[in-house]
Parts: sequence; C-alpha cells; structure tokens
Amino acid sequence: MNLLSSSPSSFWGNPDLCVSCLPSGGLACTKNRSIKVCDSQSSKRDSLSRVAVALIAVASVVAVFVLAGLVCMLIVCRRCRRDLGIEHDAEIAAQEDPSSLLHKVMQATENLNDRHIVGRGTHGTVYKASLGGDKIYAVKKIVFTGHRGGNKSMVTEIQTIGKIRHRNLLKLEDFCLRKDYGLILYVYMQNGSLHDVLHGTIPPQTLEWSIRYNIAVGTAHGLEYLHYDCDPPIVHRDIKPGNILLDSDMEPHISDFGIAKLLDQQSSASAQSSLVAGTLGYMAPENAFSTKKSKESDVYSYGVVLLELITRKKALDPNIVEWVTSVWSSTEDINKIADSGLREEFLDSNIMNQAIDVLLVALRCTEKEPGRRPTMRDVVRQLVKRNASIRGKRS
Repeated sequence: MNLLSSSPSSFWGNPDLCVSCLPSGGLACTKNRSIKVCDSQSSKRDSLSRVAVALIAVASVVAVFVLAGLVCMLIVCRRCRRDLGIEHDAEIAAQEDPSSLLHKVMQATENLNDRHIVGRGTHGTVYKASLGGDKIYAVKKIVFTGHRGGNKSMVTEIQTIGKIRHRNLLKLEDFCLRKDYGLILYVYMQNGSLHDVLHGTIPPQTLEWSIRYNIAVGTAHGLEYLHYDCDPPIVHRDIKPGNILLDSDMEPHISDFGIAKLLDQQSSASAQSSLVAGTLGYMAPENAFSTKKSKESDVYSYGVVLLELITRKKALDPNIVEWVTSVWSSTEDINKIADSGLREEFLDSNIMNQAIDVLLVALRCTEKEPGRRPTMRDVVRQLVKRNASIRGKRS
C-alpha cells in the first residue's frame, strides 16, 4: 500500500497520528486539518527526557551498590582489626620510612639474618646492627605467643616504657609491633651482659671488687627507680645477670623492664597461661608455681645476682642461695664463699668488710618469706652508706 497516495480519510480514527513537515524535496505540509502536524521540538524533548530518566535510574542503582559495598568492607575491616587487636596502624610505630632508624637497622642486619645474632634469651633473640662509626644498636625480636602483639594497649605500654629515663635503665630507642612478633631497639652495650662477664670466658676475665660493687649499686638504683619513681610502679619480673647490660665503662643498665609483664599478659591470654614467669634460679620461692610477681620477688632475684657477683658461681651451680646460706651460717668466713680472684683484694680489710656487707644484704634479699626482705630503697640506702664510710676511712 502506497501511504503517500492515500487520501486523508484513510487515516481517520487515529487521534494521535501526526505527520512531520520536511524540507523541500520531502513531504509537504498540508493545510488539511484532518491530520495534525507533528511538533518536532516536543518529540525531541520527550525522547531526551526518557534517556535522562533511564541514565539517572541506572546511576542511582550503581551508586547504591557501591555505597553498600564500601559499608560492608568497612565493617569487615574493623572486625578483622579488632580480632587481631589492632586499632590504629599509625600507633603501631612501624617506622617503615626509609629515613627511620629502625629501617636503617633492618638494612644493616639484612632483615635480621642469623649471622647478626649476638644472643638468645627468655624473651627473644638479639641482633647487632652497625650503622657506621660508633652507631651500634641491638635489636631484640620477641615472639608473642598470644598472637596479639599489635593491640593498642600494648603499644601504649611500650610507648610509656620508652619515656623512662635513668642512667641504670637501658633506654628504648624505637620499636615495631606486628600481630605475632615485635622488634625492640636499644643502643648496643659494648661489654655485653653481666652473665657474659661472669661466666662467658675461660679463663674468666679479671673483675675487680670495685667494679662488682659498682654494678651492684647501679643495679639497685635502677630497680629502686622502677619500684618507687615510676607511675605506676614497674615490677621487672625477670632480674638476672643476662638482663643487666654493661657499657664501655662497665656501668650497669637494666634491660627488658616492663617487657616481661607484657609478654606474660600475652601468654595469659593464650593457651600457654600456665607458664611460670621468670628464670629458674632467680625466681622467688612464692613464684615457683605462679605468674604473679611483686616488688618482693624482684628483691629476691636481685639478691641472687649479688651472690653471683661475690661467688662467680651460676645460680643453679648448685642452688647458690642454699649453698651460701649454709656455708656462711657454719663458718662466717667470706673467703670460703667468694670468688678466688678476690682473695688478694680481701687482704684490705675495708674491701673485705664491704664485701661482707653486700653478702649480708644478699642473704636478707633472699629470705624465703617475702615480708622479711628489704625494699630496694632500703638496699640502696645500706649499700651507699657502706660505700661512704669506706671512702671516709681512706681519706
């Protein structure tokens, strides 16, 4: 059927039918009113409106799905971080900036390669990092058995420990915590630990009484500071020669203060909650079957260290407390107890009497009953008083 040759009456009954007017050469507009002329602008507007509505609808649906996805991701991430005990990455003190000290130390140790290990202890492995010149650091890697090393409370406590300053406490330079391990950075102590000096070489290196006495007094000052000048007070929980480090002048620096407590807390939250804190030979009798520690237990451990300084025997070689107590009670002869390397010095009665005073302090510190032990403040007072009296006699 040829629509162009059809008469207008052929299209009657189609009220919405219209015809478009075309330019010359196309369909001409008729004046016949039987078929209305299409409004080309209205048609275009209707077409554009439908496209715009469709685009807006699609964009809205996509936006809803994207927003829902972001919300779900946020919830999941928060739950994961909470489960890992991690609250704020910035507070984990990763110090991963290439200019950071910890980053340089990691490079110097080839990411903690075993050949840089200088010691292993109860709380982890120690690596030595030389950065050139006299810049030498020690990095202690500690493993968290509870797998919650990155939690905010632990970060806060280590940051607090890092603010503690005392000449006989090892300064924390930097740290990094992760979910299952941590790195603690200290200045490297040139003379190693007191354990190394007392027992690490054969034959043993010469260790004059004056040096031993200064180590005893300095360690006492450090413990006194932890017990009475920190808020809240800090119980070390693992005093032993291995945690007393000696600088180039043989000045003692207590290490790992506060760390033992944090690790005990991690263990108590894990399946290993039955572990006993401390080191055999240095633990107070009341702590043999308990993780609970007190100032009195630190005093006991310090007393064992004093006995090692005097005798140069290890804590379990045999049980040093029982052996010294027995020999002293039966003979009261310090020469039967003290390191043979001190006998010549003991010809000076002032030195021998000072050593006896230290021995008596050690025996008081290692009393079985916690209430009978002196405080670290009492210990410092007694040691300093005796030292002052000897200086007075020599002058």
